[in-house]
Amino acid sequence: MSKGQSDVMALNADVLIIGFGSAGLRAALEAARAGAEVLVVGKDRLNEGGATGYGASEVAGFNVGDGATDPLDNPGEHYRDIMGAAQGMADPVLARMLAEEAPLAYEDLKGFGVPFREEQGRPVAISGCFATRPRMHIIPGHGKPILSALRRELSRYPVKFLEEHLVLDLAVKEKRCMGALAMGKDGQPLLITAGAVVLAAGGAGHLFSPSLYPESITADGYALAYRAGATLVNMEFMQAGLGILIPGYPPSLLNAWLWKLKPRLIDEEGDEVLYRYLPDPDLMEQCYRDKGHFPFSVADASRYLEIAVKKESIKGKVYLDFTGASPEGLSDPNLKSVFQATREWYAARGVDLLKSPVEVTCVGHAVNGGAKIGPEGDTDLPGLYAAGEVAGGPHGADRLGGNMLLACQVFGRRAGKAAARYALEGHRPSLGEPRWVRGFLANRWAGVDQTTFSSIRRRLQEAMYRDYLIVKDASSLARLKNTIDALRLEVSDKSSLGASPESVWKTQELKNLLDVAGIMASAAGLRTESRGGHYREDFPKKDPGWERVITCTYRAGREPVLGTKSFS
Repeated sequence: MSKGQSDVMALNADVLIIGFGSAGLRAALEAARAGAEVLVVGKDRLNEGGATGYGASEVAGFNVGDGATDPLDNPGEHYRDIMGAAQGMADPVLARMLAEEAPLAYEDLKGFGVPFREEQGRPVAISGCFATRPRMHIIPGHGKPILSALRRELSRYPVKFLEEHLVLDLAVKEKRCMGALAMGKDGQPLLITAGAVVLAAGGAGHLFSPSLYPESITADGYALAYRAGATLVNMEFMQAGLGILIPGYPPSLLNAWLWKLKPRLIDEEGDEVLYRYLPDPDLMEQCYRDKGHFPFSVADASRYLEIAVKKESIKGKVYLDFTGASPEGLSDPNLKSVFQATREWYAARGVDLLKSPVEVTCVGHAVNGGAKIGPEGDTDLPGLYAAGEVAGGPHGADRLGGNMLLACQVFGRRAGKAAARYALEGHRPSLGEPRWVRGFLANRWAGVDQTTFSSIRRRLQEAMYRDYLIVKDASSLARLKNTIDALRLEVSDKSSLGASPESVWKTQELKNLLDVAGIMASAAGLRTESRGGHYREDFPKKDPGWERVITCTYRAGREPVLGTKSFS
């Protein structure tokens, strides 16, 4: 690390990777294997691993169309399921790659030592969200075993890691990405020059509270790509669903197979609440039959479960009551095995699912869109690649459960290889003297105090829950955009130059959250229909005329530029 004529430190690498999750580590592994000098930067400690390392549920799913449980399953069936769930909103080229390369990704992870669950020497594979066949292989411990395995593999290569550094912006010169400007916890600015950059900074989970993501997931990747000039797609489509609340623990994802036990949805008085929101009482059984997926979707009658919880939660607490259920009613032996793991996971947190009701609420989860990528993880900004949740195109209106960890491996591998090739072909740039960033620092080196930060973030999360999550309409979206604009002004008004490093860090996260909240609200306002996870109460039906993807690009100081395109 060298120091220039200003206080800006300088680093160089062939490939810069932003993010310590499974997509970032897989990209780092492939870039290192290709002979590139690799630097990986993350906000957290390396062993925390972003969203991948966050235990939002007892197990993780990894889709492979290998016929392990259903001999009729194959990559072609997997591809058809992806496109069916996407409802015209996924890039078919990327979706086919995801399905066809799943077996290779699975064998790679097994070879790295990831312990997929087995029963009597056979893989446990169940039907994931929106799937027509059981292909979701189970990983106990959620994504942590993947991170551990990738870190072991990376230890064989001279990859450098820079922990607890926030990337403030990507460095763009001559219309290509040439690195990034970051800062450490101590406030030290760092200019990283790189031949190629791979964005793997995760999603936007903490636009919402409660969320199934760690607090460090603050939409940084989307905001970085957007401000650098890369196109975003599908930002109105997100995964939200029901989560279980346990005092003293983060919210946990309510896995879809639990609905097969037919728990009752009740209020604080013990009264059923679902029927209050059904257009026809006879739909109650249909809601349970259709609920084979965690995320909310307008694709079937199960939508009324989340709608009921969202509207009831505004008035008071809502509970799920499993006390009359019996796991013996589960006909699939694989489901019995998984339920046993589920019950043990909750028991370790002091809850017996079969003996007392548990509180539930709507929780924010993943965005199905992101920076538009091509087959090699390439964005439309030369030198910039994306993988994992920050990448848009492989998923659509709904996303198969078990496809995100898969996408991290497939497109992490592709992006790492392509970024190394691009850098090693002679694209190592020169950003010039560190004073290139002085103007940036003069304008950005400001922050709000902790009290202001906490207040603004809380009010943004409340507005996103109230006006965007699950149920939205033109009125709520207009109210949300007004709130976002007001909070932006408040950040500007209360920011002071020379703030503490912690204040600058938190303020940058706030700006990222506000930018991406505005993008999501704008895209949702343009899509005047309901499709997948996007539900407009004022436009409750799917419109065939909206078989188009919404694109979003940056315009300084103004609303994002929205457009539409077709993947077909």
